Amino acid sequence: FWISGGLAVAISILSLVFLKDDSNGYDDLDNNRKVSWLEILKAPGVLISVFALAFSGSAWAWYSASLEPWLKEGYGLSSSQTGLVLMTFGLVYTIFTPLCGFLTDRGLDGLVAMTIGNLIISVGFVFLGPIPPFKAIGGKLWLVVVSLGLQGLGSAATYLGALLYMMKSVIDAGLPDNEQTKGMVSSLWVVADCAGGYLG
Repeated sequence: FWISGGLAVAISILSLVFLKDDSNGYDDLDNNRKVSWLEILKAPGVLISVFALAFSGSAWAWYSASLEPWLKEGYGLSSSQTGLVLMTFGLVYTIFTPLCGFLTDRGLDGLVAMTIGNLIISVGFVFLGPIPPFKAIGGKLWLVVVSLGLQGLGSAATYLGALLYMMKSVIDAGLPDNEQTKGMVSSLWVVADCAGGYLG
């Protein structure tokens, strides 16, 4: 607590001393058109991205409260072991997000990335329980870990794909390519993910 708090205060003070406000450097004189939220939402591809993000955001939140007691009862895991299992999602997400970024830089379309990501998340859910047709392979801890890993991989593809597809959609709809538009799209991206987490 003291280390984190002290670093936060020290960095804040250093930022106040060494950073200067240069807001004039960001004025976009060629594009003074204001963009409304309705224009953002009406751009083709934005609402499907919001839905895909909400689905992806609800994935991890759906089991976050119920998986820990189930792992403890079903497999006799300690709190530390349960934490390691639950860490699988975040670890795989962290590892595969740069790979998904690399693939989108090489031409992978955002809509394709979202679709593949949500399909991978769905496959992860199929095997998490697993569903009744796959009950024969159930009861194995490695299957739970693989399922959480698949959901992390799917989330990496969906999150990045959705943001890029939303940015592309608003530009293709004729909205200006400026900081306001990008900021509004980024805000909508975060809201969609948080709404999914809340609904999950």
